[in-house]
Amino acid sequence: MSIYPEQVWERCQSAARTSRPGRCHAAGRAVNFSCGCLAKVSIRIDSGRVADVAARSNGCGYLIAACDIAVESVGGKLLAELGSLDREHLRATIVRTLGEIPPERDSCIDCGLRALRSVFANYRSKAIEEFRGEVALICTCFGVSEKTIEDFIESVSPRTTEEVTYALRAGGGCGSCLMLIQEMIDSR
Repeated sequence: MSIYPEQVWERCQSAARTSRPGRCHAAGRAVNFSCGCLAKVSIRIDSGRVADVAARSNGCGYLIAACDIAVESVGGKLLAELGSLDREHLRATIVRTLGEIPPERDSCIDCGLRALRSVFANYRSKAIEEFRGEVALICTCFGVSEKTIEDFIESVSPRTTEEVTYALRAGGGCGSCLMLIQEMIDSR
């Protein structure tokens, strides 16, 4: 007999995403200091899509289940679709799957969510660090250069920033570069 509710126990037993993806592009982690547990998340990105994602933890069943649900919710999605990985939205997904979380286990859920957000922050940092060159970086969220956007505008002739965002992800993060992208479209 399990010490966890049935949904938590089943999720722990069937946690499908518990190994590290091959050719991992970034890793993130978070620690739950109230119990000393660690959660690690790894991702592989292909063509702007989360091609593989995995989580590992030495924590309790709630932490393992939360990590599994969190990584499952981002697997296969385009980076532009993920937005800011809103904590409340992710937590609601976990609660919908597992049922109500006891208040004393909130820190376990938060640890899993922080690990997920950490991996994407680390991926973004690596993408920006890898950018080296003479061309200006227009979209720092996704590491898209001015030259890449100019080439796209020249070859496709988009009319809106949404077309550029859909194709290149530029402008799909914080949105601060959308005005620059619109100016580039208007000046062609």
